[in-house]
Amino acid sequence: MFLSEMRKQASSYLQDKYKTAKLALTDVTPAELLTEEATNNEPRGPDAKTMTKISEAAFDEEDYWRIVDVLHRRLRTLNQREWRQSYKALVLLEFLITHGPEETCDEFHCNINVIQEIGYMNHTDEKGFNWGACMKSKSERILELLNDKEKLREARDKALKISKEIRGFGNLIVSPSSSKSRTSSVGSCSSGSPKFNEEFDEHNSTHDKQETQERSTLKLDKMLQGLHLWEQHPLSEKHSLLESTKEDEDEVEDEDDGLDDSHCGFHSRPVRYRSISNLGRGTKKKVVRQMSLGV
Repeated sequence: MFLSEMRKQASSYLQDKYKTAKLALTDVTPAELLTEEATNNEPRGPDAKTMTKISEAAFDEEDYWRIVDVLHRRLRTLNQREWRQSYKALVLLEFLITHGPEETCDEFHCNINVIQEIGYMNHTDEKGFNWGACMKSKSERILELLNDKEKLREARDKALKISKEIRGFGNLIVSPSSSKSRTSSVGSCSSGSPKFNEEFDEHNSTHDKQETQERSTLKLDKMLQGLHLWEQHPLSEKHSLLESTKEDEDEVEDEDDGLDDSHCGFHSRPVRYRSISNLGRGTKKKVVRQMSLGV
């Protein structure tokens, strides 16, 4: 037990050092690195807090393209041995479509065939659970959002509604942008900005604000516990920020693509698609991020 704990600590230490060195010696950004980690092949899915950080960063022009490129790369490389990367990319993509910039939906239309292929994947883990059903469900949901503008609008409105209801989680939830124009950096909406702090009682002390934030974070973690963790069946997503039922909403209130047109089969080697995300990267507007509290 002690040896196992020591190995975990050593592994965590080395990973931290690697990330620090990569950030210092390469042009990778923290948001890009976070997206790579959230969609890796490790047996742990991206949690809500991580996806929220990524979706916040996506409102910045440079980070947006870096995040998009990572997702294109994950999606277009289909490999049975690395099925988690494909599934986790779908999880993050759905979150970005409903919580991130509106341009995200248009950007991933070029990946429709790939997303369909991921829905055909079939993997049974050592416990006998078939993850193919999860990937099929997630694939169908994303395709629905990509192809139906009305359902997309409804999904983004629902995400915005949840963000407003969970006011205590305001600094952790990204509101879907109601406009396609993005003109300012995400940094202007950070939790430390005066505009953000105006949402709180000006007469409260800084200590009280921190305690409120900690309690809210604990509630969010409890509400989303096990949502995308691999040790639990992921089909149970009742408390996901991606989608909620009427029962979930009541509970919250109480607690106050240049692709190949043909389908590809699965082989022993990865099947790759060419991304067209680099096309049309002319003069871009600066990015604006709408506050989750509707400010």
